[in-house]
Amino acid sequence: MATASVGLHPGGDAPRLAFFFKEQTMELALPGRVTCAVPSRSHARTGESRGVGAQRRAPPRTPPSGLLSAHAPPGSAGPRAGRGDDVTARAACWASGMAAAREAPVEDPLQNFVRVLEKRDGTELRLQQYGSGGVGCVVWDAAIVLCKYLETPGFSGEGAHALSRRSVLELGSGTGAVGLMAATLGADVVVTDLEELQDLLKRNINMNKHLVTGSVQAKVLKWGEETEDFPSPPDYILMADCIYYEESLEPLLKTLKDLSGSETCIICCYEQRTMGKNPEIERKYFEKFPS
Repeated sequence: MATASVGLHPGGDAPRLAFFFKEQTMELALPGRVTCAVPSRSHARTGESRGVGAQRRAPPRTPPSGLLSAHAPPGSAGPRAGRGDDVTARAACWASGMAAAREAPVEDPLQNFVRVLEKRDGTELRLQQYGSGGVGCVVWDAAIVLCKYLETPGFSGEGAHALSRRSVLELGSGTGAVGLMAATLGADVVVTDLEELQDLLKRNINMNKHLVTGSVQAKVLKWGEETEDFPSPPDYILMADCIYYEESLEPLLKTLKDLSGSETCIICCYEQRTMGKNPEIERKYFEKFPS
């Protein structure tokens, strides 16, 4: 299983985007500053609620694999990694993806608000968010990056999109942004999260159903518990910002093992955090990932 890691590291006057491959390291300076929000502890998906790298187990087609971070464009792994990839173009794609997401205020006494994510074809995903609740109630940067990655020509390939008529399962869906993007690209999607987020998921499915060219439904899934409601391994498992809480690591790994098959491609996008236990949690995740 080939892997690559992509992360954002501050340094000097501007942050630097570093691509780490087995053979070599490349760096690209990015202008400006990058900020992010940190999830609260109320949402760990193991009983309360939440990213993207890619591990693959012989996927049905051959999309690029690698680890993606919330503040970096996706990197690829395998024979092409670090050899001729246009890093500048990837950074531009990432930057345009973040620019394509904006918030559209709405009149709401509960301070709810809508996040608008513009697709490459000019249509817009509208994602309801809640002003209070766990971290699953808002659209995080890792989800935006993964959404835009699914649209890139490098992933989609030529002709029919790589996700067209493929079965897709999203873990820790929150607002359902990633799963809905996949559904608009022709995938048959199941977005999953805890019981308390089902209303939000269903609301966002209803708001965007006119864009769906595959299918999408919401189901309850608590990491570490039985998965009899998901009998067939999907072609793809998608995750955005799910590698964060130490207590949710083992349940997440168990769920991935239970749900994936030999042909499943797992794409995991997450923010590489350097504070506290986060580097250790990330290391443990990839060490224990089911091979």
